[in-house]
Amino acid sequence: MLPLSAATRARLEALAARQPSEMARFWRLYPAVCDRALLNTARVQAQLIATA
Repeated sequence: MLPLSAATRARLEALAARQPSEMARFWRLYPAVCDRALLNTARVQAQLIATA
C-alpha cells in the first residue's frame, strides 16, 4: 500500500463524504483518518438516509 500524505488523505476523505452511504460501508477499511468528525457526520447521514 502506498502511503498518502495528510493533505491527500484529507482531500480524499472530503470527496468520500459526498457519498455518505459508501463511506459508511467502507470506513472500517481506512488505515488512517484525518478528520474523524467528518467521518462520523457521514456515517450519521448514511444512517438517516437508510431509515428515510
